[in-house]
Amino acid sequence: DPMIKDDRLVKRQREELENQNKQQDKKKEDFEKNCFSAWDGYNRELVKLVKNKMNDKKSFEHVDTSYTLLDDYAIVVMEFRGKNSVGALVMNSVKAKISYDCEVLEIIE
Repeated sequence: DPMIKDDRLVKRQREELENQNKQQDKKKEDFEKNCFSAWDGYNRELVKLVKNKMNDKKSFEHVDTSYTLLDDYAIVVMEFRGKNSVGALVMNSVKAKISYDCEVLEIIE
């Protein structure tokens, strides 16, 4: 009977989709736990990268970090303060693609 076969196929596809969603949720949970400071919510690798490019690394001050999770990576936006080349404290931000293994893949802005 083709109806029974169709039902089984739909059921199997639904189970596969639920399994993928569970894996995605786990990836998301692990990403939050492993890639961000529990203390103030910044992404450790992104902070390291930004500090290495700053005029005055000691002036770095994390303001806020937010992110959007996509299928293969997250887009992370971090706002921070730091001293510029003339010593004035300025607000800045960086946007990056970050893998679910916490690696900075690309600076977008």
